[in-house]
Amino acid sequence: MSSDKYYFFKLSARDVPSRTHLLICMTIIDTIFKIDRFDLIVSQNSEASSIGIIDTYRDCMNKIQKLTLSGQFSQSSTISLTNSYNNSFAQEGFMTEFAHYLEKNDTVKMKTLFEQNIHKILGRSEYDYICHIDQVTQEELEGSSNLPTEEPEKKSPYPSIPDDASILNYQFVLSPVGGTIATELRIGDKVQIKINKDTPTGESTINGLKLKAENGQILPCPAEIVDIIKKEKKSILFIVKVLERVYGLYIEEESGVKVKMAELSTVSKDEKFIREKVAQGEGGLMVPAIVAVLVLVIVWVLIYFLL
Repeated sequence: MSSDKYYFFKLSARDVPSRTHLLICMTIIDTIFKIDRFDLIVSQNSEASSIGIIDTYRDCMNKIQKLTLSGQFSQSSTISLTNSYNNSFAQEGFMTEFAHYLEKNDTVKMKTLFEQNIHKILGRSEYDYICHIDQVTQEELEGSSNLPTEEPEKKSPYPSIPDDASILNYQFVLSPVGGTIATELRIGDKVQIKINKDTPTGESTINGLKLKAENGQILPCPAEIVDIIKKEKKSILFIVKVLERVYGLYIEEESGVKVKMAELSTVSKDEKFIREKVAQGEGGLMVPAIVAVLVLVIVWVLIYFLL
C-alpha cells in the first residue's frame, strides 16, 4: 500500500441560463507538490456539476466517465479548457498561488484562481461554484462515498465498445486534397487520428505507443472505425478502435471535412518474399532457354556441313 499523502481538489461550476456545467477534479502529491491526476468535463447535463462535499475522487471520475461514454459532453470546450489549465500549470506564478491556497485550504481564493480560465474559455457568466480541498491517502482516493460499497458493473452505452474497454478522446487528421469526406466514411475504414491527452487513457496510450515527439508534438496513429452515429444538428459521432481494449470517441461537427486515411507504409514480409521468388523464377527460366537455342543452332550447323 502506498504511504503517500495527497491533496484532492474538486471544483464544479454551473450556469443555468446557458446550460453550462463543468467538473474539475485533481490529485496532488503532498510531499513533492506534483500534480498526479487532472480531469475535467464540460457538459450541458446538470449531473456534471452535481457534486457534494463527501464525494470522493472515485465518485467524480465515475461521473466524468459516465458522461463521456454516453457522449453527453462538449468536446471542444472540454479540450480547450483542459489545454488552458495545462498552460497555467506550466507557469511558475500560477503554481505558486496554487500551492499556497492548497496548504492554507483557502477555497475562496482557489475558486478565484481557477475561474480565470473558465471565464477565458467559456465566457463571463455568473457561475455557481462548489470548491473543496481534502488531504487523503491513496486508499481513500480509490474509495467511494456511495453505499453499498460494491462498484456497479460498468455497462457501455455503445454496443461497439466492450464493457471493460478504456475510452479516450481523439481528433481526425485532415487531408484537404486527398482525404475522404467525413460523411463518406464507413465502418471498417482505417483512418489517421491524433489522440488527445486530456484523459488518463489518452496519456497512457500516447506514452505506450511512443507518439510524443521530442518537441512535445503528438504524432498521429491509425485506428479503425467501428461505429458511426448521427447526432443532433448534423454532427456525427465516430467510434474507433485504437488498440485491443482501447476505443476513441470523437464528434465531428463539420461533415464536409476531408479525413486522412491510414495507408500501408510497407509491404508485408510474406508478400515481399513471394515477389522475390517470382522474380527469381522468371530470371531463372532465361538461362535454360538460351542454352537450348544454342544447342539447336550447333546441331543444325553440323548437319548442314556434314551433308
